[in-house]
Amino acid sequence: MPVRLAGSLLAAPPPWRAAVARRLVAAGHRIHVDVIDGTYPVGAGVDPDLVGELHAAGLGPVDVHLLVHDPEPLAHTVIRGGAARVIVPAERVDAAGVRRLRTAADGCGAALWLALDVATPIRVVVGHRDTIDGILLMLTPAGTRGSADPRRLDVLAHLPPVRTVAADGGITRDLLPRLASAGVDEAVLGRALVPDLLPETATGPGREGAAQ
Repeated sequence: MPVRLAGSLLAAPPPWRAAVARRLVAAGHRIHVDVIDGTYPVGAGVDPDLVGELHAAGLGPVDVHLLVHDPEPLAHTVIRGGAARVIVPAERVDAAGVRRLRTAADGCGAALWLALDVATPIRVVVGHRDTIDGILLMLTPAGTRGSADPRRLDVLAHLPPVRTVAADGGITRDLLPRLASAGVDEAVLGRALVPDLLPETATGPGREGAAQ
């Protein structure tokens, strides 16, 4: 099966993110939103209020990756705001927090995922395999820019069985066949997908600034 795609709105200039979201949906892709605080070096992320705006406009599914120091409170907010999937860094939430988020997600019909960062031990997600719906495998350190490291795919052989595995971080289209062969179900693309979906009017500095 081909790898399903999600487009990262972080790769679009802020004024054009809603327009790009519409084009992602029209193309049959998921919408990926990175909410980032000062804990990570990449800089400002997407405004979490956009999640509710997209949901109210009937656009989705919207997946929210919380790159924040204390993700649980914000996770509850975006779940209530209409996120189809909330993705929490595995190393930043404990077992009790995962259970609370599971309850909140179930109450709103959302999915609960954990993100496995490059430096995070696999054992951090193993104990949650019966509580979560999927794992987001980072191919670059979370909150950084760079090219995907395909060697990270070796981790898949040691992950607990979950419904869905996605990959994120510097992924290009030519890497998609390798992801599929490794058992990845979905891939998050930023620079390799989103700039092509910008409206024609998004020229000049706005278009050139699309980089993730």
